[in-house]
Amino acid sequence: MARLWISTSPIVAEHKFDENHIRVLADQVQAKFEKSGRSVSAINILKPGVYPGDSAVQAFILLLTVMGIFALLL
Repeated sequence: MARLWISTSPIVAEHKFDENHIRVLADQVQAKFEKSGRSVSAINILKPGVYPGDSAVQAFILLLTVMGIFALLL
């Protein structure tokens, strides 16, 4: 399965934190792909301005904080 990643193109750069603008552009790209006879199975848009691994990093920081508190108490 082929994937197309669109990250920092000049079109998106002007509105890089506007999720609606990015959604409209993704829909336009999907329409062009489908018009050429290809199929698009899914479109994933990450939350603009948020690191993709943010939830994992936050969980790790919480774990380290708890371990640090226990280390200080013992």
